[in-house]
Amino acid sequence: MKEAIEDFKWFVRDGINTFMEISDNQYEKTWGGKKGNVTLNSYDGKYRLRISIGDTIIFDDRIQITYRIIVECFDKWIVDAMPEIRIIVNNAFRIDKDGNISASSCIGIATT
Repeated sequence: MKEAIEDFKWFVRDGINTFMEISDNQYEKTWGGKKGNVTLNSYDGKYRLRISIGDTIIFDDRIQITYRIIVECFDKWIVDAMPEIRIIVNNAFRIDKDGNISASSCIGIATT
């Protein structure tokens, strides 16, 4: 069953890619946004197909060590500092539903 699903997935993906390529050539427009996400709707609006390209960021065990080091430094250096600083660090190293540090939280704090 797994192979049948995999074959079907590739069949659909090839069909969508062919459709988008023909459409690109015919109308001289490219599909997708900045990351390549695409939404296709049926003519009657009854069906919608979305292709979403996710950002993949993987942390290894060193991120846990980094978090512990930062917390230790905060405990030593800024004992009397504003509690908001601790909240920022805790939010940056928020644990996701799988028990891992959320990459989007870390990256979000680093880029703000």
